[in-house]
Amino acid sequence: MKVLFSDLDQTVIYSHRHPLPGETLVMEYLNGREQSFIQAENLAVLRDFCAGDDRLFVPLTTRTEAQYQQLSPLQEALGYRYALLCNGAVLYDCGIPDRAWAAESEQLAAPYQTVLKEVRSLLLSQAEPEHVHDILPFLLYVSTENPELPELVKQRCCGTGVDVLQSGKKLYCIPAPLSKGEAVRRFTERFGIAQTYAIGDSLFDVPMLRACRRAFAPAEIAALLPQAMPLTQPFSMREVIAAMYREDSL
Repeated sequence: MKVLFSDLDQTVIYSHRHPLPGETLVMEYLNGREQSFIQAENLAVLRDFCAGDDRLFVPLTTRTEAQYQQLSPLQEALGYRYALLCNGAVLYDCGIPDRAWAAESEQLAAPYQTVLKEVRSLLLSQAEPEHVHDILPFLLYVSTENPELPELVKQRCCGTGVDVLQSGKKLYCIPAPLSKGEAVRRFTERFGIAQTYAIGDSLFDVPMLRACRRAFAPAEIAALLPQAMPLTQPFSMREVIAAMYREDSL
């Protein structure tokens, strides 16, 4: 069984702020407006991949459950079974949250709750409440343009085991045991899978990419990983799938 773990945003789907070449399809609506798109060819390739009995496509995203629900067109188009949300803390199986997985994630996150709650208080003192998103016990994040806030949060989290990651205006705080790499490890152990591949576009994805036998990423990320193949964006899923099977034939 082959598994392709995949980030979603700026990997499979792209924001309306980053227009794609060629034919595209809407995969997400927000407040009635078109939000995210996928290239038609990539959708066709992934649909074929998902249809195989000997392979799995598993989205692994930092999106929360509510944010993921906005991607119902993508879920319906591809028909994949599993999805890992909240950086891997939540597992969906056929659209239903796996309670045992979530309970294990809660145990892994338990030692970090004091720190996360303190960081939450810090964020609320520095940002508008509507910009602070509490997804405890798994993670929290803030949307901010305050140039000093990231350093304040990093200082508070230093040495605590809580990772601080930034993506544009969003600043995330996530317990290290809930990294994307740990999600890959837990998933592969649970289902007894050895052939693992991953694709992602940012530093958030490095633990996931590192945990798999073969990875695909932009050149600046691939340079950090010996088993990663550099790709240009927008990624060609045809190129990714071909590389997965080409490696097996060597």
